[in-house]
Amino acid sequence: MKQKFPYLFPAVMTLAICGAGHLDAAITASEDYSLIPNYGGTYLGQGNAAVNGSQAVLNNSCVPTSVANGLSYMQAYAYSTDTPSPFSSNPNQYAAVNALQTAMGTTASGTYPGPALTGLQSYFTTVNSVPTCVRWSGMEIGAWL
Repeated sequence: MKQKFPYLFPAVMTLAICGAGHLDAAITASEDYSLIPNYGGTYLGQGNAAVNGSQAVLNNSCVPTSVANGLSYMQAYAYSTDTPSPFSSNPNQYAAVNALQTAMGTTASGTYPGPALTGLQSYFTTVNSVPTCVRWSGMEIGAWL
């Protein structure tokens, strides 16, 4: 069976575990982040007033914010290749950041790797489901969730 969205699993795992505090810090030469605004999105920022919590929580919401930005990039990339979005809802909104922040247990102390991973799994199963046909290296994402 042809792999649909083979980039989804490794990219999401990288974002969940190694979330960057600012999107610009995560850009490499191979990524075209202009895709996000070109397809109607915006770069989400952890300090935005639309992010839940006190200023101390906002200052430490880098992991959920960078994951939402990464998911937004994947959605925009799919659109750029005339492929439907791999997500059931648009990740390019502060509601996604807030849902990830809650699911990952982000506090004024930040987001820890274990809760970041289980929170992302929870987000994909309860808030923004991915199609069960998404595969990576022969493993269905549904099996991982």
